[in-house]
Amino acid sequence: MVSMRGTGGNPPRRLDQQRAYPPTGVQPGSLTNIFRGRLVIVKGKGPPGSGLYVYDLAGELIASIAATGGTGPLGGTVVPGLVSYSPAGETFVQMFGNELQFGSSNPASFVETSGLIFMIDATTGAARPQLQIQSPNVGVAADAMYVGLYGESHDGTQLPQLVIGAGALSAITSAAVDIQGTVAITTGSGTGGLLTVTNTAGSASKPAVQWNGLNSGDAILGVDVSGDTFNRFKIDTGGVHLWGPGNATQDTNLYRGAANTLQTDDSVALSNQSVSAGLAGAVLLSGASGTLQLANASGLIRNAAGAAPATVPGLTVNGTAFANLATATLPANDGNVVGGVYRLVAAGNGTWGTTEQLTLQIALGSTGIGSIQIAAAAFASGSSIRWNATATFVIASTGSGGTVVGHLDGSMNLTGTALNPGVAASNTLPFNCGQTTAAAFSTIAAQTLNIQAEWAGTVGTPSITSQYYYLERVA
Repeated sequence: MVSMRGTGGNPPRRLDQQRAYPPTGVQPGSLTNIFRGRLVIVKGKGPPGSGLYVYDLAGELIASIAATGGTGPLGGTVVPGLVSYSPAGETFVQMFGNELQFGSSNPASFVETSGLIFMIDATTGAARPQLQIQSPNVGVAADAMYVGLYGESHDGTQLPQLVIGAGALSAITSAAVDIQGTVAITTGSGTGGLLTVTNTAGSASKPAVQWNGLNSGDAILGVDVSGDTFNRFKIDTGGVHLWGPGNATQDTNLYRGAANTLQTDDSVALSNQSVSAGLAGAVLLSGASGTLQLANASGLIRNAAGAAPATVPGLTVNGTAFANLATATLPANDGNVVGGVYRLVAAGNGTWGTTEQLTLQIALGSTGIGSIQIAAAAFASGSSIRWNATATFVIASTGSGGTVVGHLDGSMNLTGTALNPGVAASNTLPFNCGQTTAAAFSTIAAQTLNIQAEWAGTVGTPSITSQYYYLERVA
């Protein structure tokens, strides 16, 4: 067996049993000597007693390890735990109680701090962020960046939760958020209010919410119901509003068709409404049958009137069979209201024949529903005549079995001479006629309304011509 003993009979000493000591001791306050040790234990409550404190050449506390806070042995505010301080001692990074904290011992000075992240002690009562990220020039520079995360102050005042801004900190009064990516807000709030944007300044020159797209016509806003495959409502960057059922693409639109013109390529249906007095202006309504109605400021409601453009020139009749002097088509369902009134208006001139009677009638299509005859002797042979006529149609009942009442009135006289009623050479003649019973008239199908004429013969080449005619809705 090999002996582990040395020549003196004892085993080699461990390093901690060596008798060699540092040539000089580490004197209190020394800045030059070095201490090496295998185990260092610091026990106590902290400043100004036990702990480990590191100061720079200027005497500023830059690091400490202490159980409690207080004032360091050479000055400086000490924060408990393992702490690193800024040179001014106002901001620090602290490891304590299983937490890493960034903070400041002087909250009022955080504007002067450059490029730091720190947490403010809420017990100070200052309205400061609990977490702040800022660029070095946030206090003065217009292009500086600032992020503040807020909580609740010591007095219970609820502060904003997040502020992101750019510019000098003193000018940051609202969030200026630029997020590159997708933002999703998901919650089960039964009261809504997931996103609220409030502009507390009046007369704002820009909208509170701005949507920007790359190209005109790009989708910019969409509204769905859970489970939809298509937007039920969508707005594109051209301002076009689109609506759809959700299970298919949008089929209804509203957009700017031209300057000062709001247009749709689809139909507009107005719901039945009641109108009270005191309205600011005219209101469009839909009657019980879907008829367009108008209401004025006093609450008076009436069916909307209107007229189709006149036809110019009109039509000529010079034969012995009924032919149209005026004609117009009433669209299906347009007259689907009891009491609806339509007028077919015509006027023109002509040449009176020789002993030839003229018959005028109103007709639905080719079916006459009322007529009047003007005797051949009413005017001198070969005389020039002028005339006007109005056929009035009133809806008596609606539906496929609906009915209508018609009436024709007007006047005819010679031209180029003083009028003298009752004298053929200078006669003027009023006329009117109507039907004795209501005529069949389906209001759900398109109908043709006519004023017609026929001559009893062609001796003297009689002729009657409408210079114009048009259809108007009266009620």
